[in-house]
Amino acid sequence: MLFRSGLDAATWTEQEFGGCRLGDQRLTRRLVNITRQKAAQPGASYAQVCGGDRHALKGYYRLLNPRDKPLTPELILASHRQQTLRRMKGQKTVLIPQDSTSLNLSSRADCQGLGQIGTNQTGAQSRGLRLHSALALDEQGLPLGVLRLQGDAPESAKGKDPHRPIEEKDSYRWLTAYEDACGIAALLPGTQIVSLGDREADMFELFDLRSQHAGPKADLLVRAKTDRCLEGAGRKLFAELAAAPLAQHLKICVPRQRAHLAKGADPGRPGLEAREALVQLRFQEVTLSPPDTPQTRHRPPLKVWALYVLEQDPPPGAEPIEWLLLTSVPLTSTKQARKCLRWYCKRWRIEEWHRVLKSGCQILAHQNQSAAALLRVIAMDAVIAWRIMLLALLGRELPELPAALVFDAWECQMLELLASPAEPGTQPQKKASPSVKR
Repeated sequence: MLFRSGLDAATWTEQEFGGCRLGDQRLTRRLVNITRQKAAQPGASYAQVCGGDRHALKGYYRLLNPRDKPLTPELILASHRQQTLRRMKGQKTVLIPQDSTSLNLSSRADCQGLGQIGTNQTGAQSRGLRLHSALALDEQGLPLGVLRLQGDAPESAKGKDPHRPIEEKDSYRWLTAYEDACGIAALLPGTQIVSLGDREADMFELFDLRSQHAGPKADLLVRAKTDRCLEGAGRKLFAELAAAPLAQHLKICVPRQRAHLAKGADPGRPGLEAREALVQLRFQEVTLSPPDTPQTRHRPPLKVWALYVLEQDPPPGAEPIEWLLLTSVPLTSTKQARKCLRWYCKRWRIEEWHRVLKSGCQILAHQNQSAAALLRVIAMDAVIAWRIMLLALLGRELPELPAALVFDAWECQMLELLASPAEPGTQPQKKASPSVKR
């Protein structure tokens, strides 16, 4: 089975972390053991996980605060990344959504190395870290693994030149992750690699980077934020696509929308249940004019394909779906346009993974004294969160998957008892092995 290396309860941490080269095999063993313990209680502190064992705690803090060789999140994730690439091999198409999330750690005055991630309702600065990550998904949206985890302590852009080179901006992280996707495309020549991004990724420089990239290229699929100028006097992107011929009406699944509290000028929004939306689909090829900035005005125009999705009759309280997607994938048929739309709908998987990190693994509750140590713990949690999400999705997609593939024997016995509670004082009847769904 494709996901066997991420499922086996007894050996999955060895398979995902056992290949890490930390300079000392004892450190690798310690990493494997700590991750296995943390995965058993992902929301607990390590002191709770190890039962207060002072020797285990000492080894844990030595791993997180090395004296000699620097220990980076990339080094911790290296073995898991190789396993992820192995799972990607042989797939016809792999989707790589990338996204950022902020970690508000303002209450942690003793944590060193944090940056400014925004301001609260009173105008006070919020301190924390920003994570920019990339996941690998198959076409059905099942997560194959974590490819990147970049943690930054952002600085305020106030007073900085807005037209400074893209390499000096925080948004350059999107280009760096795309270059990594191109490197993966070179390693897996038989697999189509598609990099997905939300509106924050709508940068002319990103598509321009793809046009200049030598060698195998990953495709791009990005939701547009800016109403860009097109080649030809007075032509604008959104109006051009709204006037394109109607290709099809179709239904798409819209995930649950969490409530957002009002903040400053932002009125907030209510929470909404998941729903199906009936949308119109239009698409055509367009030529983007370069923005009039010192860095881009000399660049040639870019030909891309645009896909416009509009919901005309949303339910009460819901904003209508209106997406304009830009892609390097040729949309030469309605079938290909529908496929790209399905791909983009899988982008939400990375947001779900962020929620597992924050709610399931409780990464905001870690009490590390430095941003560097915190990021090392989060790198472990990232893989644990991947496995939690994979198990949840497999329980929905493959409900008859034998639980013995995922859980230890005693855990399967507990599942049998929970699934078939017996009367007090009686022995439970022998039943077939429970499924993951149970």
